[in-house]
Order: sequence, then C-alpha cells, then structure tokens
Amino acid sequence: MFGDPEDIVKVYQSLLQLVDHLELQAESGMKFGLGMKPETGTASYNLFWNDLVTADNTLLAELDTNKVTFLNHSVINFIYTSDLRFNTFMFNNLQNLVKRSTQLSKVGEKDRYRFFNSIRDKIRLAARL
Repeated sequence: MFGDPEDIVKVYQSLLQLVDHLELQAESGMKFGLGMKPETGTASYNLFWNDLVTADNTLLAELDTNKVTFLNHSVINFIYTSDLRFNTFMFNNLQNLVKRSTQLSKVGEKDRYRFFNSIRDKIRLAARL
C-alpha cells in the first residue's frame, strides 16, 4: 500500500501528534490550531467520554437557532437532517448522554490522562513503534 515503509511511520507519528493536540485542547478547554497555543476568547472545547457509546459518530450542530444532525452511514458517509422534531429528540438524547459521561476537558485530569494514553498505546501497538 505504501511505496516507502517510512511513509506509514510518518502517518502514525502524525496521528500521535493529533492525539497530543486533542489532549492539549481538552486540558485547556479551548479550541486552537495544531502547533499553536490556546488564546483567550477562542471557542470552547468540551470533551466527554462514555464507555457505553464508543462507536457512535453522531454529530449535532447548533447554528444560531437551527440544529442539524449528521449520522454516520456506511462507515465513511454521513447523512444529515434539519428536521425540527428529530433534532430536538437528538439534542435531548445527547444532553442526557453527557450527564452520564465523564468530562475530560478542563477537569478530570486522571481520567483524561488514562483516556489519551490508552489511545496512544493502541496507535503504537498498531504501528509497532
């Protein structure tokens, strides 16, 4: 698949850098660019972990007064809807899920440390680094 064996090593190393960046965003509770530092006034970053719902890639976006739900379909595809009843249901469902999840952003340092190290361990195992 890769012409040069070093290419896959670079992919895994880039993935580890991304995980490090996501951890820094969770720690600060703010969004910021890769390789940059958090600045006051940037968008907040909230990360929650729930071990019962690990394979769900549902996204709910709030855009002013509108909501849009994106549902994963066939692994790499998404379908979306802006149906008010469906999005209200999804919003309430996700709020309920958040209440039953462990917050990893800003607080929960020990859980955050375990969570991200577990991901790093899996990447290193797959990459044999």
